[in-house]
Amino acid sequence: MNKHLAMGLSLLPVIVLAVGMIGWVLTLRADLDTVIDAWESEDIEVVINSMDAELTQKIDDIRETLAELESIQAVHQNEMQTIMAEHEYMGELLTELGEKQPPGERRAYGNY
Repeated sequence: MNKHLAMGLSLLPVIVLAVGMIGWVLTLRADLDTVIDAWESEDIEVVINSMDAELTQKIDDIRETLAELESIQAVHQNEMQTIMAEHEYMGELLTELGEKQPPGERRAYGNY
């Protein structure tokens, strides 16, 4: 085989890689230029202020939701306390009723 042909074939992968790397770098540079142009075209303060407004709105929405949940929880707590008080009263009433029955008719009701 010709000495020059062998050396050319051995350098072919290096050349292909070099061309690929140069193309990749140029593509990356074009992407960076696009991003930089887009970044410079917008006023940074306007973007930050709009993001701040959106964040403030989301925080306000979360606070409203929490307030609604706390009011619902307060209603549930009040209803539970009312039900438990009624159960306690009913248990005492059943105990008194069981004691007032004649000896053969006395029953033990639930242990409230």
